[in-house]
Amino acid sequence: MTNASVGTTRTISGVGVSALAPPPALVETAHAFRALFDADVVWLAVRESRARSAVIRYAEGARDRHGLGVRVTPGIGVGGTVLLSSRPWSGRTSAEEGLSPSERALLLAERIEAALVLPLLSGAGTTGLEALVYVGSRQSRIFQDGAIEQGLRLGVRLARRVRNAQRLNEATRRWSLVAHHGVDRGIQMPHHIDDVAHAIAADARRLLRSGTAIVFLVDRLSRALHSVAVDGVDPPAIRRGQVLPPGFGAAGRAIDTRMPFVTTDYAASPVRISDMFADAMKTWTPVAALSVPLLFETEAIGAITLARASDRPYSDDDIQQAEIIATEATPLLMRARAEAESRQRQHGAAEMSRLAEMLTKTRDVSVVCERLVHSVIPLVDGWDCTVWANPDHLIIASSRGAPVVRQELPGRFSSLVRKVAFEAVTFWTPDLTNDPRLPHWSEGHRSHETVQDRAVLAVPLPSEAGVIATLAVTGMTGRVFSEADIELAQGLADLAALAMANARAYHDVQLSKAAVLRHEKLVLAGRLAAGLAHELRNPLQNAVGFIAEMREAAAAPEALTSGFEEFPSLLKHAHSELRRAANIVDRLLDYVRERKPAFESVDVPQVVAEAVALVSSAAATSGKRLTVWPVDVPLRVQADAVMLKQVVLNILSNALDALEGPGSIDITARLEPDVASPGRVIVTVQDTGRGIPPENLPNVFDLFYTTKEVGKGVGLGLAICQAMVEQQGGTITITSPGAGQGTTVTFELPAER
Repeated sequence: MTNASVGTTRTISGVGVSALAPPPALVETAHAFRALFDADVVWLAVRESRARSAVIRYAEGARDRHGLGVRVTPGIGVGGTVLLSSRPWSGRTSAEEGLSPSERALLLAERIEAALVLPLLSGAGTTGLEALVYVGSRQSRIFQDGAIEQGLRLGVRLARRVRNAQRLNEATRRWSLVAHHGVDRGIQMPHHIDDVAHAIAADARRLLRSGTAIVFLVDRLSRALHSVAVDGVDPPAIRRGQVLPPGFGAAGRAIDTRMPFVTTDYAASPVRISDMFADAMKTWTPVAALSVPLLFETEAIGAITLARASDRPYSDDDIQQAEIIATEATPLLMRARAEAESRQRQHGAAEMSRLAEMLTKTRDVSVVCERLVHSVIPLVDGWDCTVWANPDHLIIASSRGAPVVRQELPGRFSSLVRKVAFEAVTFWTPDLTNDPRLPHWSEGHRSHETVQDRAVLAVPLPSEAGVIATLAVTGMTGRVFSEADIELAQGLADLAALAMANARAYHDVQLSKAAVLRHEKLVLAGRLAAGLAHELRNPLQNAVGFIAEMREAAAAPEALTSGFEEFPSLLKHAHSELRRAANIVDRLLDYVRERKPAFESVDVPQVVAEAVALVSSAAATSGKRLTVWPVDVPLRVQADAVMLKQVVLNILSNALDALEGPGSIDITARLEPDVASPGRVIVTVQDTGRGIPPENLPNVFDLFYTTKEVGKGVGLGLAICQAMVEQQGGTITITSPGAGQGTTVTFELPAER
């Protein structure tokens, strides 16, 4: 015969039932009754919580599963009569008119001739009726009173186990619904696992008739135990978010031994307790405690701890029931945590990618920190976030928009931040005030944190030189930060640390550039002052000398009779020298003013021709030949015509001065094509003059550098030419084979499109 221990979904009287694998307690109960009565078939109908009816949940000896899910309603059929009276019933199925249609169909399908219905009572009256047992025989027989009495006693002994099995079955269905509801709604950590854990704690407390039930989970990082759910009485120091160091408390003992831990007096038991917890226990009445580990394969992921008055110690049946609860709860907690963390990591990966792209474009440390705090809060579902700079603990960013201030950290928060900064480790606590792992502070030094936001997650921002800052996220007291929270917060902190290092490096480079620029300006100012002093000294000294002669002549007695014949000549020389000094200053001002060019379309050959015309007469007088080579194509550029003409004039003047006696100057202009652009217009002025030694070529564009005789050049012409050409987007170069071999000056400008 086939045991109908499992079945498909079947609807009876409008009720849908999913036939799942039955709890062991139902199997054992049905087997015990079948053996007692030497029955062919036994059906077990179990009452649901707060329900008057019962539903057949298991059948042993049945040929098929069609009986599973049959509902027995009070007052309907023989089973309904037993539900109302709590008294057994027996009879022959062929003659009995009291059977309901469902019961008759059930018994006839299995060819049952004689049947017995017994109540399973855990207490007096119908309120203690937990289940019904249908005992069926395929032979016509009478169930003896003695056997029925034995069956009633057996029912009393097994009723509580059946009730607990049914309650646990209902509870696990609720836990699964909570877990699936969280998945369907896309709930992130910690709310998803919180809801599942609280449902487990609430049902565990009711099933084991306890005052308090706590679900602890082990933090894989620190191995500390954190209470993720508390149901029932909430005595001091036992709350959601309670922290137990590894091995502490009944939960720590159960996890270490991988075995249930039970005691009739928790205060007198050998468990390790923190000083904070010991102080609270002094006010308690004696309590019995039971803790069972949550075992997933070989790993202890947490524990369920229960407590009630010590005058009701936990029995062996309670321990067995607690182990069953833990066995059913563990995979649900693991799945809830894994699913929520998986979704969170997927969301976090996208956020980290977005933040990474954002931070790579940031060159300001304060902006990096601001973006960090506002990215972390939604990612780990925090309330507030702050970045503290080390080692001075200076707030450099806050999600509340707090200004950058220096302030003393509150007691325990200071300990946490310093621990992270000095040890370069991540640390989190669900309750900053009551975490035994942190130094104990008196009430006078109590943290100013409010009771709502004492959960803290702190991660370091690392660098090659050590921890440069600490990121602290706060949340509601009791908040359990998941591994995904820690990984994402640390990942964002690492990104921010790298961005801060880049920002600081960029800042240092800018400071270095600024320092170099200041140095170059000082050097240039020194050279400018030295050159200006050198160039102005001669004309000013000459002018002073001429004026001094006039003063001496005017002071002599004979000056009144001589008629001052030399005065006009001396005055003319003094005026000429002063004009020369003023000209030097004017040309220097032309260089430093950096007049903005007025861009227009300019024909370069025409500008060159106009400049040549201005100097051609003087060149011809001294026997110097100027040759302008013709151009076949237009050579137009966007430039300032006046500035461009001045450039050509300065270059021609230098070339003429370089010709010591007769010589020649060749001027050419041409277009150099470019595939990717309109090309460049190149103007070359080549003379046969004195040339420039190779060692002097690097200095030719320096202010006040000149190879001309004193009084003939001040070293401003080429510097002005370079500034003007570069202002118009061009370049200028000077080459020379050496002294006595001539010089070539070339400048080029972008051709007009």
